[in-house]
Amino acid sequence: MGQWRYKKKSKMFRERVRRMNFSCEEIYSMYGQYDTFVSLEFHIGSEAYNKYGKSLMGVFQYTLEQREELEKILKLKKIPFSSKRISFVPSALHEKLTAEQKLYLDKIGILNKDIACVSSVNKPRQNVFAQKGNKELPKPIEIKIDWSIKESCEIMLGFYKTRLKEGEKLCEIEKNNYYALRLYFEPDTILPEEHSYIQHTQTIREKFLNNKWEIESSLSDTEKTEIQNLWHSKWNVNRIALQKEIQRSGNSLEKLPIEMQMKLITLSCGFESEILSHCKDNTIWWDIERFLHIYIRHIGELQPDGKFKNKTIFQYDFKDIRKVITAVIESAHKEVEEEFKTNPTKNFNRQGKRAIYYNGNYYKIEIEPNGRLLTFHPYNDDKEREND
Repeated sequence: MGQWRYKKKSKMFRERVRRMNFSCEEIYSMYGQYDTFVSLEFHIGSEAYNKYGKSLMGVFQYTLEQREELEKILKLKKIPFSSKRISFVPSALHEKLTAEQKLYLDKIGILNKDIACVSSVNKPRQNVFAQKGNKELPKPIEIKIDWSIKESCEIMLGFYKTRLKEGEKLCEIEKNNYYALRLYFEPDTILPEEHSYIQHTQTIREKFLNNKWEIESSLSDTEKTEIQNLWHSKWNVNRIALQKEIQRSGNSLEKLPIEMQMKLITLSCGFESEILSHCKDNTIWWDIERFLHIYIRHIGELQPDGKFKNKTIFQYDFKDIRKVITAVIESAHKEVEEEFKTNPTKNFNRQGKRAIYYNGNYYKIEIEPNGRLLTFHPYNDDKEREND
């Protein structure tokens, strides 16, 4: 078994040895509260043994209400020895598990009395769910690749071509990127019907000129004037979106403190619709409207006085918010894909007890069938959950 970490270990430890199983409280105390990756071994003949075999690897899973209740229980002088089912997220290494088995683990869970042994790597652990104040994201593994801008653009063009050849559909953002790259590298291959689409899409022209500037470090005087006009046009669209979002709080941009005005203008000035996460059938993206909706309502330093004040805020530094959003979406990508296959015309929606857990927080997330991120925010308190 993994290292024993229970505060009141002596009496409960003797009882667990006698009964030869774990209580729900013990499992949460030793592993669940830390989101520890574990290896489980089941009692021979138990329900879990008959369903999944001798063992499973993965992480115990809890709803927000379950975590809050267990946190309270662990503070009691007399801690109960309960028997309940616990949801479990199996490791991707379990390739032979069926969709039905995974669904059962998620919705029904494992009986704690079925668990004979729990093993885990003995390393420092932290309960990030209980952590107050700002949090830090897990540090990513950095892989440095020495590519020039031109080489990166050529690789991206090849990536788009491969996806199209395999029958995948590009979302509008990807489609515009694809044609901008072809205009630069392969202008002679563009068909007449493609030219018609390109000529009526300002974004493609802007991206083409931007690619040319980054690769060649130069534009003609005419092209410089053209791209400046395109940037100005984009800023006008973004400015209107910013003003509308501020008005929803009962304010106007001009009445906000000058420092907040500058932050919001800088934030939205050069924004363009952006890919957040890519997969074969569902590319997730956001536009200026949803970007501002999420940032202004749920980042403390950007919340104007009014209707948005005291909305649940992110527990991360401003620079990390986008990383958090993409990480949460990536963690739920398979779930998003499966649901859109089943319900292709309905929004993907996770909130309340189905909110998505990541690094100590639960998040509400809603995505439109076309892949546009509609809503994203943390559940930091009961008030926000009660409103759903």
